[in-house]
Amino acid sequence: MPRFRYQALNAQQQPVAGEISAANVAQAVAQLESSGLEVQSIQLADAAPAVRTSRGESPFATSGPTALQLHMRRV
Repeated sequence: MPRFRYQALNAQQQPVAGEISAANVAQAVAQLESSGLEVQSIQLADAAPAVRTSRGESPFATSGPTALQLHMRRV
């Protein structure tokens, strides 16, 4: 089963990061949301990690097309 690396916000709007196993990205997001997390980015765990820019921007701003597609579906 694939592993996904995620960054999310908890109920107190604090950043949380980790990895989760799921059949696909949609299932991973559903599992995280059902545990009360607001997913900010998600990618395959073997993909390159998100990094901060030289201006100190949050890594939440750097996400792959999968996370963007999920966000657009919600909007």
